[in-house]
Amino acid sequence: MTGSGTGDPGQARGTGFVSDVRDAAHPAALAVLGLACVASVVGWFLVRSPMWLDEALSVNISKLPLSQIPHALRHDGHPPLYYVLLHFWMDAVGSGTHAIRALSGIFALLTIPLAWHAGKRLGGTRLAFLTALVFTVSPFALRYASEARMYSLIMLEVFAGYLLVSASLERATPIRLIGIAVVTGALLWTQYWSMWLIAAVGMLLIARLVIVQRSSANSLSPNEVRAAYGATLATIGAVVVGGLLFIPWVPTLLFQARHTGTPWAPAFKPTTMVVTSFMEFAGGPYSEPQLFMLVLIVLLVVGATGRAIGPRTIELDLLTRPGARRPLYALVGTIVIACIAGVASGSGFAPRYASVFFPIFVLLVALGLDAVPTGAARNIVLVVFAAMAVVSIGVVFRLDRSQSRVVADRIRATAPAAFVITCPDQLGPSLSRELTGKGYDIRSYPGLGGPDFVDWVDYAQRNKRNDPNAVAARALLLAGPRPIFLVYRDDFLTLTGQCSRLLGAMAGHRAAQTLVNANKDFYEPMSLVELPPPTHS
Repeated sequence: MTGSGTGDPGQARGTGFVSDVRDAAHPAALAVLGLACVASVVGWFLVRSPMWLDEALSVNISKLPLSQIPHALRHDGHPPLYYVLLHFWMDAVGSGTHAIRALSGIFALLTIPLAWHAGKRLGGTRLAFLTALVFTVSPFALRYASEARMYSLIMLEVFAGYLLVSASLERATPIRLIGIAVVTGALLWTQYWSMWLIAAVGMLLIARLVIVQRSSANSLSPNEVRAAYGATLATIGAVVVGGLLFIPWVPTLLFQARHTGTPWAPAFKPTTMVVTSFMEFAGGPYSEPQLFMLVLIVLLVVGATGRAIGPRTIELDLLTRPGARRPLYALVGTIVIACIAGVASGSGFAPRYASVFFPIFVLLVALGLDAVPTGAARNIVLVVFAAMAVVSIGVVFRLDRSQSRVVADRIRATAPAAFVITCPDQLGPSLSRELTGKGYDIRSYPGLGGPDFVDWVDYAQRNKRNDPNAVAARALLLAGPRPIFLVYRDDFLTLTGQCSRLLGAMAGHRAAQTLVNANKDFYEPMSLVELPPPTHS
C-alpha cells in the first residue's frame, strides 16, 4: 500500500503511451505477450474443476440470510466482507459453479488497470505495461481469479491501497484520504492477514515522518518539509481511521482467535512460509512451476537492485535501486511481521494468504523485467517469461481441486439412494455440492449432522473426544436397510486414524468394498467405500 511517485532517477522514458509500449518490446514479442494475456484471462472464467472445501463453505455461508452470516463466520474464522458480496452476487447470477467463481474473475479483471496505474506511478508507462503483464499472466492470479474465495478481492484492494497511499504522500486530498480509510477497512474486513501488510505500511509511514524532519537540514526547503510532513501525517491518520472502521468486528475476531485459529495445519516456520508462497506464485509444487519460480526470484532480485548499463549488461546495487525501495520494504516488512505473529501464536499458514503481499511482489518482478536492456535481450526475456508463465498457468488450469465429482458420480452409478457419511466433516461441503438428489442422506463425522458446514470452534479439542466406534453404531442404526457409502480421508490433522477406525467398526457388521481410491493428483483427494446392507438367508 505504499509506493514512490517516481521511478529511478534518470530512467529513460518514452514520450507517450505508444512509444513507451513499443519501447518495452518488439511488435512480434508484444503479439506473443498479448496472446498470453488473453489466454490467461479467458482461463480465469473457464476452470471446470468442482469446488473444494473452502469454496463450498464460502457458498454455503453466503447463501444464509445476511443476519445469520456473522454468526456462521464466528464458527468459521473469517471476516465477512467477501461473504456479503458473494451473497448479493448469487442473488443476481445464481449458484452455478461458473457463475459464482466469476465474481473472483471480475475482481481480477478490475485489478489489471490498477496494476497498470501502480506501475505507471512507480516508473512510467513502460513499467505500467510490464506490471499489468506480470499480474495478468500470473498462475497465482489465475488460481484465485477462478476460486470462490476472497483472495482475488484482496489483490484488488492492495493495488488500490498502493495507488492511494503513494498519491496521498504527494498531495493528501480529502478524496485520497477517504479512499485510504475505506481500503484499509475493506482489507481488514476481507482477510485477517491484511493486518500484517497494514502494520508494515504504518511503520514505513512513521519512518517517513522521521526522514522528512531530518530533511530540513539537507535538500528540502522549510515549505517542502511542512508539506511532506503534513501529507505523511494525514496519510497515517487515514490508515488509523480505516483501522477504526474494523472495531465492530473485533469481538468476533477475539473469539475466533481463542477458539478457531487454524486447527487444520501445524504451526509454520518462516522459511516454509516464504518458500511455499513464492512457489505458489509460480504455480505450485510441480516441476515446470518450480523452474518458473527460480525465474521469478531472479527477476525479484534484479528488480530490487538492478539497472541496465549496456545492451547486454545489468548492474546490481546491493543497497537497492531507489525506485524499488518502498515496495521492497513493504514486502519484507509484511513477511517479517507475519512470521513474528505466526511464530508467537503458533498458527498455521496456507500459501493463499500470500495474496496480501502478492501485488508488491508483482511490482518488483515488473521492475526486474524493466531492468533488462532494451532490444533483443528484453524481447527474448519477455517471450521466455510469458512462455514459462503460460506453461505454469496450464498446470494450475488443469488442477482438479476436488475428487468430489468423481466420488459423487460413482455413488450415483452404484445406488439411486443411500446413507452417505463423509469422514471427516471437512469433506462434507464439497461432496454435498456434487451429490444432489432426494435419495441421498449425507451426514458428516463425527456428529452425523448435515454436511454443509464445518464448526471450527475448539475443533482440535473436540476431536480428541471423538469415539469412532460409537459413531459407527449410531450410523448403522440411522442407515437401517439402506446402503452406506463412506467418503473419507485419514490424514487430516487432529483426526488421523479416526476414519479408518470408523470404517473398521462398520465393516464388522457389513461387507466393505472400496470403489474409489484417493488420488493425490487432486488438491482435495478422497476415497469411497461401499457397505451394502447385509443379506439374510
